[in-house]
Amino acid sequence: ATFVPELINTAYWLAGHYAKDACTKAVRVKFHHCCQKAKGRSHPPDRLMRKIILLNTHSTLNSGDTGIVLAQIQLLRTIFSDVSISITSRTPEIDETFYDQFGITVFPPLLPAPSVFSPRSTRVVKTVENLLHFSEKKKLVNAVETSDLVISSGGGYFWSPGNFFPGPMFWQNAVQVQLAALKKKPLLFFPQSFGPFQNRLAPKLLSRCLQNDTVMKIFTREEISFEVVKKLLKGENKGKIEVCPDLAFALEYNTPIPLDQFNTDLPSPRIALTLRHWGFPECTTAKEKEQKRQEYFSALKEVCIQIYQRWRGSIIIFPQVRGPGTFENDVPVSTRFVQELRSLIPPDHILLVQPEEVVSP
Repeated sequence: ATFVPELINTAYWLAGHYAKDACTKAVRVKFHHCCQKAKGRSHPPDRLMRKIILLNTHSTLNSGDTGIVLAQIQLLRTIFSDVSISITSRTPEIDETFYDQFGITVFPPLLPAPSVFSPRSTRVVKTVENLLHFSEKKKLVNAVETSDLVISSGGGYFWSPGNFFPGPMFWQNAVQVQLAALKKKPLLFFPQSFGPFQNRLAPKLLSRCLQNDTVMKIFTREEISFEVVKKLLKGENKGKIEVCPDLAFALEYNTPIPLDQFNTDLPSPRIALTLRHWGFPECTTAKEKEQKRQEYFSALKEVCIQIYQRWRGSIIIFPQVRGPGTFENDVPVSTRFVQELRSLIPPDHILLVQPEEVVSP
């Protein structure tokens, strides 16, 4: 009975707590200090910060992660006006077209994650082909080697659901951080999540990455991750950690982007929701996972029903994540939710947005 008002109150609190001006000012102060400190470590003070590389960005198929990347780019260019920025991406062929307008160079990762390749029948072949692209890997190594600062991009990718061994995505991200450490580059971890880990090896490997002497600061975007990282560090290294808001909250835009699909006559107020195709890794059986999904659906249906009944409002469902892996695609779960919702709320109060593959956040 208290779920809906608590959710709405929480939304209002977040809107106020992460007000754009206050958040932007706070993170600029934090990162300006760290970046200037990195500048002093990487070369003499009279030289400019010329090159920065962002490791472990995800994909433009995830609008949230894209928002984080764009906010990081804005922030870095505020601090260093003439800096050259490059990134790694799990879907470089898709991302390079989008980021070209911002003057960003996109590199494929050192190690591929098979889940980004589809259909499944081609994963082995495409993974091997990727591993054999030595010229591209050499370019990435050179980009790291010649950078003045290396940043582990914000997001949430250092986690491991496997019971015995970290998966390909964990290795993909850990190896690139280790490369920066091997090249003795100043390394910052922008606000991100860490964990959970279902095996013992993943936290041990991550602990080695985080405790390297080249790591200057580790920003976590919530208290849970702060406690996870704190347990992985020893002695003076614990002083490297600090909680900081997700940089997506600091994203600014100067020119509104026209979204024709949102030009609608739906009755106001209009509430936009994005659903996640979530795996519930804490559950051990398929039956438990399905029960959690039903609870998730039921809670969100109740929110939508209350919005309609109290204010005759409308619901817009927007699939924020559209890949790259099939397990990351929110379009099917969003479609299913809308189909079920139409039996509870008049269809003229519901809109399912079907975005293009790449959508600017």
